Parts: sequence; structure tokens; C-alpha cells
Amino acid sequence: MSARAVLVVAHLPKASPRIPGLARYLPACGWRPVVVTPCSAAGGEEPTVRTIETPHRPVLGVLKSALGADPHDGLRVQLTNRLPLDAKGSLLDRLLGVAAEVVNYPDADKHWRPVALAVIEDLLRREDIKAVISSSPPVTAHVIAGELKARYGLPWVADLRDLWSQNHNYGYGSIRRHFDLRLERKTLATADALVTVSGPWAERLRGLHTSKVVHAITNGFDPAYVNGGEVELPARFTITYTGSIHRPMQDPWSFFIALRALIDDGTIDPDRLDVRFHTAPAAWLDKQIREAGLERVVRQPGIVPYRTALRLQQASHALLLLNWEDLKEKGCYPLKIFEYLAAKRPILAIGGSAADVVTQLLRETQAGVSCLDIDAVKTCLAEMYRKYIASRTVRYYGIDQRILKYGYDAMAGQFATILTALTAKTVTRCVSAS
Repeated sequence: MSARAVLVVAHLPKASPRIPGLARYLPACGWRPVVVTPCSAAGGEEPTVRTIETPHRPVLGVLKSALGADPHDGLRVQLTNRLPLDAKGSLLDRLLGVAAEVVNYPDADKHWRPVALAVIEDLLRREDIKAVISSSPPVTAHVIAGELKARYGLPWVADLRDLWSQNHNYGYGSIRRHFDLRLERKTLATADALVTVSGPWAERLRGLHTSKVVHAITNGFDPAYVNGGEVELPARFTITYTGSIHRPMQDPWSFFIALRALIDDGTIDPDRLDVRFHTAPAAWLDKQIREAGLERVVRQPGIVPYRTALRLQQASHALLLLNWEDLKEKGCYPLKIFEYLAAKRPILAIGGSAADVVTQLLRETQAGVSCLDIDAVKTCLAEMYRKYIASRTVRYYGIDQRILKYGYDAMAGQFATILTALTAKTVTRCVSAS
């Protein structure tokens, strides 16, 4: 039986690595993805499946170009990172927030909608597409898919990598949230299934969309890039962080305080230590490093390409994960935790709570430790360093059988099961109607 075609509506750089990973492994599950995106590459990598690019200029694209900003990251975040601002709440941040509430409704990619619809309708006239997956952010992907559902009746799965009006990192005020909530309910009303990335978030969606079937399918990692043990560890005790830092809900300060204390009491020799933050250069991070007196041991080498980041993770004694610091938020997986699972190096997670999904994942997989306060961070760091001194490595205890279920191949299988069930229902309805 030949693979059936599924249309995937997503902004690949913003949807990376989830949607590129899903698309790569869907064909093995009987579904051939056709991705429609406003950009050509996901995270700098060439697409591995059929990808149709559409012309697109984001609302703030011209301003970002003039400022030399990254076109794929938020302008507000980039401006505040470049300036010596401690966190949200500055006058500049508030002004940018108010402007964004109006200009970016429903998001900065709203002008992609008419262009994408024209391209997709031409595609549907020529090819036998059996179903649609839309993935947000941007939520414009769901708006597009909703219009396709109204016109063609194709089975539709709406994938919310972040929640919409219930977003854990919602950046707007109550008035904007009212309009987002109304648009979310209207747009997703005709979706056949909703998907999000954690159990707690799925529960929130069920509470808002009470008539909908909601699935929790976590993010994951590419099984092709799992650490095979060939990477040599560096001479110094190396701790690596890769990815964005979303302040104030992710904060390395407790890690710095713990590290400083262990250096001061002689537990850790700073000449044997190397801490690397591969993230966007940030003035506030430099300030924290200076205030902790860690300039000798903590570096900001900057963002690196995706595969380089994977190699750097594997060439580390430990991987630092900044958990979400909102104790009410139990469902937020920092995206990098799944790459860290594939790196097969011990994970040191700081922050969060004992009941959140990160703590539960580390407990399930035994891939690392979750440290909820500074004393716990000190204890875990000291133990890792002692193991490094004794053997020049830090033993990894991850359970492969439990970790492999978070591969993109397993994720694709879950999506394929949903698609197959929905298309079977569609066929049954058509037969009954005839």
C-alpha cells in the first residue's frame, strides 16, 4: 500500500526540530508529508522531505533587517538581550509589548495566510491530499488550516507546540488575551484532533475545548544522532548549556551561586572547570557571570549550528538544563531536554518543582538529576566533580529502553495513528452518506 499524502502547514524554523523530525519519520509510518512553509530551511538544515516555500515578509521583518536582528527570533527578546536590562518590566520592554499586542495580532506571520492559501489550493487541485497537520506557533498556521477545513473538509490535526491563549510564557495583557481566546475557540472549533507536548497542557486544552479529543505527544530527538560513544571528553570538567534562555522564568543564577560556593570552599578547582553557554549573547548573562566572580570559568561562545550543538552536548561531562521557575506550571518541557537525552550525558536540571514534567522525565529515564534549590545544586555539582576527578568522566545512568520512546520515529508513529483513525472515520461517513 502506497503512502498517503498529508499536508503539513508550519513555519519550519520556528517549528524546528519537532516538525522536521516528524516529517522525516512519517513516511515509515505510511504517510508522505508535503510541508508548506514561509522559509526554506529548519534551523539551517536542508529539508529532508518535500517542502514548498511561499513568499513571506513578517510584519516586523523590515525593522529586524534594519537593526541587524535575527529574522527568526523575537525582536522584543533580541533588543532586551542586547541592552543591560535585568528582566521584563523596563520602560522599553513595556513599550515594545504594547506595540506588539496591536501589530502582531494574531501573530507576526499573519500576512503569510493569503499567500499560503493560494499555494495550497493550487496543490489540492493537482494532488490527492488525505489530511492536514498544522503546527503553532505561529497560530496563523491554524487559521490557514481552519479555512482549508471549511472549504475541503479534510481531516485536520492541530498541533500546539506552545499553548495559544493559555501560553505559559504569554507576553501580552488581559485585553489581548481576550481576543486570542476568542480567536482560538473559533479557529480550533472545526479541528478533528488537538495535539500538544505534555500531559498537563493537554488537560488545559481539554478544559478549554471541551468537545475535542486532545492528545499529548512530547517533543523528542532524532534517533540518528544518538551518542554512540565515539566522542572524546575534554580534559577539563565541562558543563554545557545550549539553546535560548527565557527570562525571568529560566534563570542560571542559583547555578552560579552554587558553583561560586564550591570554588570558594575548595571543592572545585577553577583551573579544571569549563562552563559553556551556547545561547544568544546577552548583557544580563554577562552581568550575572561577573557578579558571581566566574569570568574565568563561564563563557558565552554564542549560538552554534544544530549539529554542532549536538556534538558539543556529547563532548560534555554534564549538561545544564534551566527548568521553568513558575511553581504553578507543571507542563513545560524545555525543548533541549530531549536533545540532551540523545546526547547520553548526565543532565543537571535546576529550578522547577518536584511535580513538574521535567522532574518526572528525569526520574523515569534516570538520565539526570533535578535540583530544586541551591543546596541541591551544590550537592549534585560536588558529586559530579568528585566522579570526574576519580575517573575523568561522570557516569551516565540513563535507561535506553525508556529513552528511545522519545525518538522522532516513535513520535511519528503516534501522529500516524491519529491520522489513520481520522481518515478511516472520513471514509466511513462518505460510505454511509452514499
